[in-house]
Amino acid sequence: MSRAALAALEQDGIPGAAIYVVMEMVDHLAAGERPEERAGERTREKS
Repeated sequence: MSRAALAALEQDGIPGAAIYVVMEMVDHLAAGERPEERAGERTREKS
């Protein structure tokens, strides 16, 4: 995403961190990973 697009979203009241999280999720979904699998990985890492 371009800096201009990110700035426009932030001006609309969407924090940059939220945009980043969504972009990361889209990247993982595009790679064929499922969110449930990633949640399980995080749970195992904390154990």
